[in-house]
Amino acid sequence: MTTHTTFTKSTIVAVALATTLSLSGCFANPIDQLTDKIGSGIAEEGAEKLIEGATGSDIDIEADGTMPQDFPDEVPIIEGKIESAVGLTIDGQQTWTVTFIVDDAKSSVKAARKMIVEAGFEETLWSDSYLIMGMFSNDAYQITVSAYADEDDQRVTYQVFEDTAD
Repeated sequence: MTTHTTFTKSTIVAVALATTLSLSGCFANPIDQLTDKIGSGIAEEGAEKLIEGATGSDIDIEADGTMPQDFPDEVPIIEGKIESAVGLTIDGQQTWTVTFIVDDAKSSVKAARKMIVEAGFEETLWSDSYLIMGMFSNDAYQITVSAYADEDDQRVTYQVFEDTAD
């Protein structure tokens, strides 16, 4: 039953986030551009209420280029434009996902790796293949950073999980 509940919660979260991020994009029509900010706020609030109602969880979606207010100070972040940021609490565990648009994803994720290790996190995995990805942990948090790059997009994503294990 727990596996089914977790899967259902994860599915709801994924659908709501995809909907929010697709609704909060830029529009070519000038009238749409004027209402974009309002629509983005409505999409964020709607997705937050949908997830909170379906899961009993607390969620904070930021599609306006800001970090979640409760993002842990102990986690060093790279320079870049924040594309999306989500803070979520499910079953008492706080998680955050932040995606940055950067000039060079490969060098940015390697800079993130260096800063995270220097901040005292233990590197538990590093993959320098097609998808550059690293996993790090300390007593309080687990971090996954990954890079995505193609001819049009350069992104680095942080996923930070509060470590609730005793």
